[in-house]
Amino acid sequence: MNRTSSESRDESGMLPGDGMIGVVGLGAMGKPIAKCLLRAGYTVAVTWHKNHEPARELAEAGAVIYHPISDLAKACTAVITVLPGDAELTHVYGSEQGLLETLAAGSCCIDVTTATPATISRLKDTAEAAHIDLVDAPVSGGTRKAADGTLTAMVGAEANALRRVRPILDAFCARVYHTGDVGAGKAMKMVNQLMVAGNTYLACEALTLAGRSGLDPDLVREVVLRSSGTSWAFENAVSRSVLNGRVYGGGFPLQLMQKDLDIAARAAKESGLDLKVTDLLSRIFSAAGTPRRMEQDFPVLFEWLQEQQHQEQQQ
Repeated sequence: MNRTSSESRDESGMLPGDGMIGVVGLGAMGKPIAKCLLRAGYTVAVTWHKNHEPARELAEAGAVIYHPISDLAKACTAVITVLPGDAELTHVYGSEQGLLETLAAGSCCIDVTTATPATISRLKDTAEAAHIDLVDAPVSGGTRKAADGTLTAMVGAEANALRRVRPILDAFCARVYHTGDVGAGKAMKMVNQLMVAGNTYLACEALTLAGRSGLDPDLVREVVLRSSGTSWAFENAVSRSVLNGRVYGGGFPLQLMQKDLDIAARAAKESGLDLKVTDLLSRIFSAAGTPRRMEQDFPVLFEWLQEQQHQEQQQ
């Protein structure tokens, strides 16, 4: 590997130059994160995969387009990746022209992807050999908080690596938690997503029971929000969609929550744990994930649940 010597870093640990930050993955989360960086005054580099439009939109806002990813990596001192899952994470970082092969020594990678802890942990050894700081930093808050720069980051990294990238994280995060070494961030996100999914599905079942019992849904909302049964999922995801005209768009798609549950179910099995509710939730979300619903917000589970009850009544 032809790399810049780590001796050429400045006192902050970054390479000399303008400190350009690359963003790879310009989907629902990556594009608003890139916009936050631009608003914070960073020089931002972007690339495209299949859809050119997000990169063009960001270029109009001041970003610089590089293609392929290897060219972006050569121009940047830090790169943020926001990818669909494990396969893409492995390819973008570990392929022959991937980030760990083309970034200069002393660079930083911040991975925001929701993926398995095992995958990011395997990449850590390659990053260390290349003298690149790998920061495992999945986020929570959805597209709304990504747009206004108030996400919550769950960071798995060495303390010094987190210090180096903290100003970058602060550009799009309101809260940053250091959860441990690389892999711990992904594990924390996995736990969070499991709880959100479980609370959401139980809220949908509870509202179904409330309807069958003849209760006013608006009154149910008011009482539960002020009682011990409330949760973030009920207050935000379910109340905002199910009890507000059943609008299932603009938040967190069912297909992504289904993927996150699969991560939790797989991790449980690999750890030798028999988590029956986790496995059940994974199967329920998979059953609900028809092509029409996959792009809708995950509280669309309520609609699926109503259909299941109707079908059972017809039998």
